[in-house]
Amino acid sequence: GTSPNGTMEPIDSYESVIAQRGTSQATAFGAAAAALVREYFFTGYYTFPADGRPNPKRGFSAPSSLLRAVLVAGAVD
Repeated sequence: GTSPNGTMEPIDSYESVIAQRGTSQATAFGAAAAALVREYFFTGYYTFPADGRPNPKRGFSAPSSLLRAVLVAGAVD
């Protein structure tokens, strides 16, 4: 929150990470999540069998519509 002198104070912190709330933090989180989803498809982690290893031969550049669909499907309230 904001202290009486107008500076930001951490809500929660773990080492050098500070948890904050608001739409500006949601934007950064959404961009980071989209980057991770893109990397998931690009490196081939999505392939079957799901043994936790990537298959670079099967990786592809995911279209934005797929990234949005995965992000929406994975959203929780």
